Amino acid sequence: MSLPPKLRHANANNNYYAKSVIKNKDRNSIVNMAVRLERARLDTEKDEARLATLGVSVRQAVPEDREGAADLAQQIGGSGWRREVLDAFTYDPIRLHVAERAGRIVAFAAQDVVGPTLFGPTGTDPACRCLGIGTVLLKRCLGDVLARGLHRAEIVAAGPLAYYMRAVEAHISRIFWPFEKTLRS
Repeated sequence: MSLPPKLRHANANNNYYAKSVIKNKDRNSIVNMAVRLERARLDTEKDEARLATLGVSVRQAVPEDREGAADLAQQIGGSGWRREVLDAFTYDPIRLHVAERAGRIVAFAAQDVVGPTLFGPTGTDPACRCLGIGTVLLKRCLGDVLARGLHRAEIVAAGPLAYYMRAVEAHISRIFWPFEKTLRS
């Protein structure tokens, strides 16, 4: 798969923390990516076994994970992410998967919180990044959507784009241009 020049450049620099915002000369663009679930490779068994050897367990969240996951979301993404993670606990089953290491939540991934079939937010403790935890959580969330008989999911404000293209064959589906205007009273 050939990446557009901007993505090739970001990938070549291993810009893991690239924003979901593509900056153009005139405006910023927020990008959503779609995943055709029947095409994506969503099996996580081998990766979960590898993570277990590193002391990381991955599972669907349980009510006792509420505060730990919300605190991590706050730390990584702020109060908006915290609210969305807490919202995941209002569903039955809970719409959140977590990774735990040494009794502490080190990563989370949510689905359906912002809207049906929408993936996010997701985050990993900086000390545990680059182990493949986020990919496992992503695939587990998308697998839940597929198990409900739905065949498409959307990654909201996706970034880094090249990562999602590789991990689940996601493609750019929608681009938003935020505008703002100062109102006078």
